[in-house]
Amino acid sequence: MGDLAIVVRLHGEVVEDRVLSAPRVVRLGEAAHSDVPFPGADLRVVRSGGCYDIRGRSLAEGDELDIRLGPVQVHLSHTRRAPVPKEWPRRFDTRFLLVIALATLTAGWLEAFDAWTRCWMPAHIADQSPLSRVEEVFWPGPSDDASRASAVSQPESIARPNEALLRDTDGPRHHSDDAITHTGWYHWYRSAVPVDDEQTDAAVARYLRLPADVEARRQLARAAYDSDDAHEAARLYRWICERHPGDRDARIRLARAEMRRGHHASEIKHYAVVLNQDRKSVEARAGLAVALARLERLDEAALQIDELTLQAPAHLFTALAQAKVAALEGRSDKALEHLDHIYAARRTLSEEWQLELRRDLATDPAFAGLRKGVRLRSLVHRHLGAAGPQPVR
Repeated sequence: MGDLAIVVRLHGEVVEDRVLSAPRVVRLGEAAHSDVPFPGADLRVVRSGGCYDIRGRSLAEGDELDIRLGPVQVHLSHTRRAPVPKEWPRRFDTRFLLVIALATLTAGWLEAFDAWTRCWMPAHIADQSPLSRVEEVFWPGPSDDASRASAVSQPESIARPNEALLRDTDGPRHHSDDAITHTGWYHWYRSAVPVDDEQTDAAVARYLRLPADVEARRQLARAAYDSDDAHEAARLYRWICERHPGDRDARIRLARAEMRRGHHASEIKHYAVVLNQDRKSVEARAGLAVALARLERLDEAALQIDELTLQAPAHLFTALAQAKVAALEGRSDKALEHLDHIYAARRTLSEEWQLELRRDLATDPAFAGLRKGVRLRSLVHRHLGAAGPQPVR
């Protein structure tokens, strides 16, 4: 694996620029004996396999991460290891050299012949020159003018879907990582998801008859969310919020769907709207605190956590927000302490929120580092026994 490069800036000025050679554990911040000291936080980077883990994120070779702590900005990068050049073989394969020379001569002849045809032949014949036919063979495109025009006129979002999908994504999506953890966290979570095909079919039929029916869209959005289709859920909830701005339940669910998609800036905006309507919404404030922490806006997240502890110190939403923020900051012991408290009191939560807790433990990137170890699994088994997640092979 590569080295760990660390650049610390204070008010934009570089105050520390260091490269550590594949360390096992690195302490950053204001802790005693910190490898790279700076004020504002206590961070730990742990080498795990070929990656560096920090705040629930894994940095593979070439990955980078920026952490903002007020006026301090920390840039971490997992540098790529330069490949060691191999020795040249002592003997050259003359057949290989002959193939290379033949390919070069053939390409040169095709280009020369193509240029000659374009100079001396009519345009409609020159367009069918050997080089253009070679291009059609190796880089096939639409066969007729209409389809070519259609392909050219496609919007950028369709022509390059990956860029369009990732353009407004500012965090990782929530998905299964069972192949990495070797534990069936996702299977365990999915086993608790209720399935009501009859109700969903009725909502579909109602939607087809009355596309503007809010309740039909609400039921379809809930079904999409429970199917882990956060994109469709967000689309349906967004439709409701655009036409009914005061629908706080739909807006909170929209923010939750945006969180699962990794769209945390959008998530923050929706929580802010809810809090402008109701400053006592514990769910919105808890979601806002975690979303700010995901975007490394730790000072603002800390203010929201302080507000939660004053407003609703015993609320399980407060404890869940504290667990996620602690996990994002690399404070695994504190995160597990909060999760243990939540699981001991989980029966006071609604069935929907008990399922949401499972979904968080199984898919939330904040807990990715905990899912790899045995402590989180042991915690869940202590409360659920054999009904907890099982190892997968």
